[in-house]
Amino acid sequence: MSVLDHFGIIAPFYDMVFGRNSKIDWVAVLAVAPGLRILDVAGGTGRVVADFPTRGCQAVVVDESFGMLQQSKKKRGIQSVCARAEHLPFPASIFDRVIMVDAMHHLADQVQSAAEMIRVLRSEGILVLQEPDIRKLAIKFVALFEKILMMRTHFLNAEQITKLFDVPDRQIEINRQDWAILISVRRKLRKANSQ
Repeated sequence: MSVLDHFGIIAPFYDMVFGRNSKIDWVAVLAVAPGLRILDVAGGTGRVVADFPTRGCQAVVVDESFGMLQQSKKKRGIQSVCARAEHLPFPASIFDRVIMVDAMHHLADQVQSAAEMIRVLRSEGILVLQEPDIRKLAIKFVALFEKILMMRTHFLNAEQITKLFDVPDRQIEINRQDWAILISVRRKLRKANSQ
C-alpha cells in the first residue's frame, strides 16, 4: 500500500461496492473442510473468507490497512491481524490454505510476500492467488487509474507471478477467467522409488 491509506478511506463502502467475488466458488477452489486454518493475505474486509467460520474453519485476515480490518472485525468468527504481507507474524507451516485476492499488485515487495506465503503454508497445503489479468485492456486502464491516484501498483502477468512461487516440490496451475488469473500452488506428491 502507499503512504496514503486509500483502502482505509474506502473501507466502510468496500463490501457494498465490490461485494463478494461471486463468480468464484472459493469453497471448491480451496477444498474448504472443517478444521482447516485459512489465511487471507491482504484480505481487507474479509469478504472472501466471511463464510468459512460457519464451515468449521479458522479464518484469519491479514492486512496493513487498519480501516479495512475494522470492517473485517464485524464479520463473525474472523480473526484480524494488522501486518504487511512481506512480514507475516506467524510461525512456519501453520496454515492449511493461504489465499490472496486482487492484492498482489499493491504489495511493496512481491518476492518477499510470495516467500512469506509459502513459509506459513503447511507442506500439504494449497495456496491460491487471484490477480487481474494485465493483458486485458480494461485492466490496463485500472492500472493507469491507480497510478494517477498515487497508489502503489505494480501488476505482473501470470508467468511472472508463477515464477514467484516456483520453489521445489510445488505444482503450479494457471486458470484464466474473464478479467482475472487464478494461480494455484500445491505441494507435489513424490512418486515412490520403484526399486
